Amino acid sequence: VRGESVPGIELGDLGDPRLKPERTREFEAGFDLSMLDERVRLEATYYNKQSKDALINRTLPPSAGLSANRYENIGAVKNAGLETLLGATLLELDPLQWSATLSMAWNKNELVTLGVPEIISGAQRFVEGYSLGGYWDYPILGFADADANGLITADEIEVGDEVVYLGSVLPTRQASLTSDLTFLTHFRLSGLLDYRGGYLQENSTEEFRCAIGTCRGVVDPDAPLEEQARGFAAA
Repeated sequence: VRGESVPGIELGDLGDPRLKPERTREFEAGFDLSMLDERVRLEATYYNKQSKDALINRTLPPSAGLSANRYENIGAVKNAGLETLLGATLLELDPLQWSATLSMAWNKNELVTLGVPEIISGAQRFVEGYSLGGYWDYPILGFADADANGLITADEIEVGDEVVYLGSVLPTRQASLTSDLTFLTHFRLSGLLDYRGGYLQENSTEEFRCAIGTCRGVVDPDAPLEEQARGFAAA
C-alpha cells in the first residue's frame, strides 16, 4: 500500500474454547400472609444466590498481540438479600376502589473469587471481596479555602495516593409505592413512586468537562467549595 508493507491479516475477537455457561444455585425462604378478608397482604422473601464460572470481560495483555479483552469463566459471584411487599385495599365502595402496594428490597453483591488479581476497566474494578465492577478512585481527603477568597485552587486540595473503593454500581436498596384508583367500573387511575439507592453512577460528561477546564466547579467562582474541589481534582 503506497509502497509500504502492511499486515495482510488482522486478528479480531479472540475466542475461548473452554467457555461454558454460568451456573447458579439459589436458596430462598419466605412467607405470604393475608388478613382482614384479604384486604391486607404481606410477603417477605430471603434469597441467597451464588453463581460460579461467572462470565467476566477480562483485559488481555497487549503483548499477546490479540484482541484487547474477552469473556472468560473466571469468577464466582454472590447475591443475597431480602424482598418485602405490603399491599392493602384502602377503600372499597362499589364502584369505587382504592388500593396501594409498598415494596422494598435490599441486595448485597460480592465478587467471591476471581481467577486474576484484579480487572480494571476505567473507574470500575473487579476485586475479590467487593461488589462486581465497583467504583475505585483516588479519594479527596480534604480541602480548605486557606486564603478565604471563596475559591479553591489545586494546592488547597488533598488527594489520596492510592485508589480506594467508593461504592457499588448496582443498587443495594430499592423501594416502590404504587396506588390504584378504580372508578366507574371501566376506569383506573394509577401512580408510581420508585426509589433506588446505595450505589453510584459516573457522570462522564462532567468528568470530561472538568478535564478540559470547562465545568462549573472550575470556571464559576460562585460554585460551592465542594464542587470546586471535585472539579480541580478531576482536572
